[in-house]
Parts: sequence; structure tokens; C-alpha cells
Amino acid sequence: MAGVLIDFRTVQLLCSRLCHDLIGPAGAVNAGLEVLEDAADDDGEAAALVADSARQLSGRLAFFRMAFGQGAGAVASLVQTRSLAAGLIDGNRVTMDWPEDTYAAGNLPRGGAALILNLILLSMDSLPRGGELSVRPADLSEGMGIAVTAKGPGARLRDDIRAAMAADVSSGDLTAHNVHGYFTMRLAESLNTDIEISDDMKNEVRMAALMSVGK
Repeated sequence: MAGVLIDFRTVQLLCSRLCHDLIGPAGAVNAGLEVLEDAADDDGEAAALVADSARQLSGRLAFFRMAFGQGAGAVASLVQTRSLAAGLIDGNRVTMDWPEDTYAAGNLPRGGAALILNLILLSMDSLPRGGELSVRPADLSEGMGIAVTAKGPGARLRDDIRAAMAADVSSGDLTAHNVHGYFTMRLAESLNTDIEISDDMKNEVRMAALMSVGK
């Protein structure tokens, strides 16, 4: 995406992260197909497994295309962004609270949808035992504000992700488990915005950003 410069190692790590999140539903589709092949008659339970897993796989692919891929530079609406976020959360131990009446009018700034989705991904990783994500956009005079709150048992921003989001992080400190933190910070820089993070409250992590609508 224009404005975001990352090295080849970072690209490799992002691909590893993407594959990690896709292997679950892809494996479930394969397992369901094997059951159907072995069944003498139609197996409704196996067919349902294939359908659910295929839906989850499709949702995650759409999410990561916008969050990490060429779609990250596209202009998207909050309605589209919410739908993509729901596709990632489907099948996870996390629920999302993003009321339809919080949609701001018009499109997000270019790259804004990708930033929101990456904040949601980071927030999900802050919930080791599941929980709830609250997403609240706000159409402000200064630009488009977004706040993402993760609540759940043991909610905290992992130390390795915090390190990856630091300004002085080296590529050697990045792994497939924290590289999206680094990518999110570079993405925010390309939008001339900062990410505010607060995890001083027990079982709660809050992230916020303000994006210029002039982008």
C-alpha cells in the first residue's frame, strides 16, 4: 500500500500470520469433506461443518485482504468495515458490539478501514480467554475517531506486541505472532495519526485513533 514501507522479512512474517489464522477453517473444510466421502449416505452434520468452515474461511480471507493486502489502500465505508470485522470474529470466542446506529455518514479516509481492522485484530489478541470487543466510531470535527475496547478475563496487550509497536523496534524482534503490531503502527504513520493504548484497567484494553477525513 502506498505510504507504508516494510521490508521483505516483514512481508514473510505477515504471510505466516495470515496462514496461521486460515489453517483452522481450511483444515475443518478438508475434514468435513473426508467425512462426506466416507459416509454411505448424506451426512448432515458433516455438510454443516463444511458450510460453516467455508463461511469462516471466506470471511477471514476478505478481512485479511483489506487489512494486509492491496485492499488496505481502498476507500471503504464503516458498513463494509463492520461486515469484514464480523467475518473475522465468526467462529471465535470473541463477540463484537458495534451497533448499526453508530455508523458515521460517508466513507472512511483512504486506508482507514485497514487501520480499524488491524486495531480489531490487535484487540482480539488481547483476549486470551475470549471476551467482547466494543467498536465505536465517531464523526468529529477533527476527523474520524475510532475507539476499540477489549474486555474479558486476563485481557492485556501482550508484551511482544507492545514491543513490536515501539518506535525503535528492530526487524529481528518481529515474529509471526507480533508482526501485525508493527504493521499497524506503520499504517497509522502513513495516515499521519497516532494510536492511543490504555490497559491500566483490569481485564480491559482500550485503543483509539483519529484519522483525518482529508485523506
